[in-house]
Amino acid sequence: MNRLKLVYVLPFAQVVLAATSMQLARHSHPPLVGDIYWHPTLELVCAGLNAPVDQLSRILYSILGSWVGVFSGNLIYLVLVASLWYAIGRKIDSYRFPRTSNQKRSPTVGILTNILVAIYGLYLLVFIALHNVIFTNPRNGNMGSSNGLGDLIRQALWLLWSIGLIVIPAATLASMLRPKSRSSAAPD
Repeated sequence: MNRLKLVYVLPFAQVVLAATSMQLARHSHPPLVGDIYWHPTLELVCAGLNAPVDQLSRILYSILGSWVGVFSGNLIYLVLVASLWYAIGRKIDSYRFPRTSNQKRSPTVGILTNILVAIYGLYLLVFIALHNVIFTNPRNGNMGSSNGLGDLIRQALWLLWSIGLIVIPAATLASMLRPKSRSSAAPD
């Protein structure tokens, strides 16, 4: 039976969601005329669902913006969204469809990848902890947008992503570095 692999479905679905939220954000109107800080809730939820990409795209655009062009920010964002959800789908599919022994990759690559992901998760956690918009009352004027509900959802998803990007690679590293038991050795 040929089951549908998430490695193909997740990137497509998330890119469609991100592109739709960007398009709707262009055509939405703030509740107060002239409110330049307002963002639609769907756009903020999409940014929260893709929090690692949201921050990484800002970093890449600040580095590559003048080289690749002014209007390339959305393209960079969508490519990174597809890459993130491809990696997530691939990880989920690796549990659903286990590899054979000849398809295993080098443990060094896995260790290095998990360390880098955990460091990036720590960066995201420090960034949101030190940022002045974390879980503040929108009446104080400290929210990133004047849409308090959308900002609260985005920040909660960002916090979950940062904790997940620290805990999951750390657990994977612990299982990779744990000595293997000798139960598979030949009996006496």
